[in-house]
Amino acid sequence: MRKIVISFVLFFLLSANLLTAQVSVLTQHNDNARTGANLQETRLDITTVDTSHFGKLCSRNVDDQVYAQPLVVSGVDIPGYGVRNVLYIATVNNSVYAYDADDRLIVNPFWNVNLTPAGSRVIRALDYSQAGVCGGAYTDFTMNIGIVSTPVIDTTTNTIYVLTKNIVTLTGEYEQWLHALDIRDGSEKPMSPVLIEATFEGTGDGSINGTISFNAQHENQRCALLLSQSVIYITWAGYCDWPPYHGWVLGYDSQTLQRVHAWMNTPNGIDGGNWMCGAGISADENGNLYLSSGNGTSRELSDSINFNNYGESIVKLTPVDTALNVSSFFTPFNHDFLSSSDLDLGTASVMLIPNTNWAVTAGKEGILYLLDRDTMGGLDTIDHVMQKIMIGSLGTETHGGTVYWHSDSADYIYLWPAQEYYLLGYKIDYQNARLDSTMRSSMVDEFKPGGILSLSANGSTLGSGIVWANVPLEWPGNANRPGILRAFDASDLSHELWNSQMNTGRDSINNYAKFVAPTIANGRVYMATFSGSVNMYGIFNPDGVEEVSNQLPSIQVYPNPLTNGLLHFSKPISFYLYDEVGQELLCRKKTKEVDVSAFEKGIYFIRSDEGVSAKIIKLN
Repeated sequence: MRKIVISFVLFFLLSANLLTAQVSVLTQHNDNARTGANLQETRLDITTVDTSHFGKLCSRNVDDQVYAQPLVVSGVDIPGYGVRNVLYIATVNNSVYAYDADDRLIVNPFWNVNLTPAGSRVIRALDYSQAGVCGGAYTDFTMNIGIVSTPVIDTTTNTIYVLTKNIVTLTGEYEQWLHALDIRDGSEKPMSPVLIEATFEGTGDGSINGTISFNAQHENQRCALLLSQSVIYITWAGYCDWPPYHGWVLGYDSQTLQRVHAWMNTPNGIDGGNWMCGAGISADENGNLYLSSGNGTSRELSDSINFNNYGESIVKLTPVDTALNVSSFFTPFNHDFLSSSDLDLGTASVMLIPNTNWAVTAGKEGILYLLDRDTMGGLDTIDHVMQKIMIGSLGTETHGGTVYWHSDSADYIYLWPAQEYYLLGYKIDYQNARLDSTMRSSMVDEFKPGGILSLSANGSTLGSGIVWANVPLEWPGNANRPGILRAFDASDLSHELWNSQMNTGRDSINNYAKFVAPTIANGRVYMATFSGSVNMYGIFNPDGVEEVSNQLPSIQVYPNPLTNGLLHFSKPISFYLYDEVGQELLCRKKTKEVDVSAFEKGIYFIRSDEGVSAKIIKLN
């Protein structure tokens, strides 16, 4: 193996490059179109992502499972730490963490807060006597039910918006709260938090005297939050079709947190939850919203012509004053069959294809839909959509959504349906307004829910595109089961570049995080888990050579590589010693040597009190 000695001037220049890249991921699937693409990734490509150069750098520990996609903000001025790239993690224990997004040797969070109110507790999924979640048959949540959806961040005001859920200990009352936290220190912004309350006119399930009230116990806030035109949009579904619930959409002014919009998709019917497997509502540049719904009433029960129920539907909502008006929709002709068979249409985001007026989505039926956003197709005996593509047999389910890439050769849509189906790539034929099946992976996903995808690329450059997939390794994928993170060449899906099981001891993601997409920013990949952590992956050795530093500024560290147990310094130094995953092993004050003979061979890092680091290799 070739070795070179580099100074820590270069080491910190490499670290500084991460900070100057200035790529942020502020919302689920990267943007309001829900394309799932980071197109400013310059370090990760098909030549650098392999087991020799790429793997798990560290894990960021948290207090519970992570259902929300981790978010990244570049260049945050953190009190006491300076300007940093920051990783934000939310857990089902109603906790939010802010970690350094680049430096694996900074092992503690900059800040963390728990948002469960005093006198309340987080809801426990298996506490059926109080939580009452589906009478004991519900396994989608196995621990707590606190923050489930992906937050959204507004960098213009340094605010992260989070939706929490709790139960008041003495009264048993259920509450949901919208919080606005300062991303710099986790403090509540003015007017925060606000209790979620709403009513809507209708005679549907749970109504009293023609009014339906928001039910904080039954409503499951699974979809990611959306920030569009200074409004925070939140939507709800149910727990395992446990009535009464409806597909609520509420909008809150991002500055005052006052509610400005309320809409429900089944006011005169039942169910119709908007959950999309954790994906978010989409929004276009004019502020129109796009979402899909699951099982529920799909028309006025006594009127097949005039609609105000939109279960099993794709809906375009246009904000007008305080209203959200349905300006276009699509309901499959066989909606009753889909609803009665638990074949939700609404299991994926409605992805807006950039630079077009088109949208694409899929559900549990095994059909990929291409739609015109303005004339989606309505309801008829024939589905009047741009294109229907059978991607598998009935029940070939798509969860979470599709991702998009505009490459130098063609534009592609990617999706990975569940259970014994391939990762698929469709070429967009703009001239004929259709999608053409082009490529697929050489492997199938063996277990539900399929692959939850993200994409990274350096713009449209061929060779830079990577499709990342979070996939379960065992059945069922909705419980505490191991998972795998995979990376594919976006131009050739038969070419798997890397996966976390190729070097299991180093790279395993541990327990699969259901429906959570990988987050890619600044040469790092962040993968949530149900193991109480978020894993950070990246390149070990830039340029494919082993970096060996044998000095701190003005201090010699020797021998390095280390062939015995005693490490020497040229003058007394105060330092911390970390292992390869960032765990602190020891701390010493003003010493010229340290005995590390008890440690196994491997790579270690020294960080001085002055904040500079050295890499140590122990050979035996």
